[in-house]
Amino acid sequence: MEETATHMVVDERAATTVASEPEPEAEENEEKSRVGPSAASLEKLLKESKELTFTNRNLEVASSPANTLLLDYVVGNCKVNNGKWYYEVRIQQSGQIQLGWATHSYHPKNSTGESWVYDGSKQQKMSQNSPGDRYGETFNMGDLIGCAVDVGARTAQYWRNGTDLGVAFQDVTPGRGRIVPLIALGRRTKVQVNFGKDTFAYPVDGYNPLHVFLTEKEVDGVAKIFNKYKDIGNGGEGADQKDAVHGDGYTQFVKDLGYPEDEDPAIFVLAYRFRCAHPWEISREEFVSAFVANNCPTMDKMSAKLKVWLEDLNQPNKFKTIYNFVFDYLKEDKKILLIDEAIIALGIILKPKNWPLLPQFLEFLQAENKKAMSRDQWQQLWHFMNQFPVDLKSYDSGSSWPILFDEFGEWATKSK
Repeated sequence: MEETATHMVVDERAATTVASEPEPEAEENEEKSRVGPSAASLEKLLKESKELTFTNRNLEVASSPANTLLLDYVVGNCKVNNGKWYYEVRIQQSGQIQLGWATHSYHPKNSTGESWVYDGSKQQKMSQNSPGDRYGETFNMGDLIGCAVDVGARTAQYWRNGTDLGVAFQDVTPGRGRIVPLIALGRRTKVQVNFGKDTFAYPVDGYNPLHVFLTEKEVDGVAKIFNKYKDIGNGGEGADQKDAVHGDGYTQFVKDLGYPEDEDPAIFVLAYRFRCAHPWEISREEFVSAFVANNCPTMDKMSAKLKVWLEDLNQPNKFKTIYNFVFDYLKEDKKILLIDEAIIALGIILKPKNWPLLPQFLEFLQAENKKAMSRDQWQQLWHFMNQFPVDLKSYDSGSSWPILFDEFGEWATKSK
């Protein structure tokens, strides 16, 4: 996509750029979880930094052997205050390197703000509350380190070459400001950062790239789409209700994407891809993030993307992931799924599988007055379907299936 004035990359001539002094966020940006240029890149944190060299549109940075600072700091040029975000760092020249996040007011010399970093040379995690606890593995040249933050959960964690190193911090908070990516470099070190413009080597499900593929104008257009369906659900423009697409607004949104049937599996694929936390509604953050992260500035683009996502239903491993998601999506904070919800959900999500025993199984649940399904029963049903794709002739009640399936086998036999 061609760069525009609102979608601009900082080039090598801007390598002397220094992170600006923190200012209060403009009022119109408060509802945006990410602010800053569309194309995320790096900039100096300290004005006195003289020995940092930026290349590759400020996505590579090296610290000179002549650097008199023990550590020199760079930050991302975008800031976040909500959501789940991820970037990757390639270690091009190893040494003391710290990777992580900081409040946008952070300054290492005057002790303002806070930071949360993983030091690969020392195998330590460092913050105000964790000044050097053991963590992770040593960085080596060529390693790819994934850095993630979940602002809502207040956690930060890391991956080394795709291996999960676990949660490093559980106290990450922007306070009254925002959080920025932070990298500290010792002498003779060099890194290359991917904020998501290029495909991640080890993408982490549920986390967004910091690079934004849409212009500010396009993002504003997505917000207008959200408001349209939000107002439908709230009963009209200006209604002081949920800041979410729900009710009739949710139904109309799915219909306008090209799926008018209430029992189309697209409703669950959409919820999975939008990372919806609550059934039958999409928050502003979820809605805008899904459109932006998938480079969809319009409903037509999102409709085309949904068609691609629906192909996951034909791939067993991906289908299983979506199938298991449906249970947690519908149950919310309960441990079980009420049987009426389970019957409806199973009828929808298993529709593409054409399992000949599904109608009979759903009838059994209702006829025997089952009250609920547990997660184990839900997950085991997937394996049960694959074990008995046509009939129950080979079913052995002495096997280790949950009791629910023994009861179904007996009921099916009596019903013949």
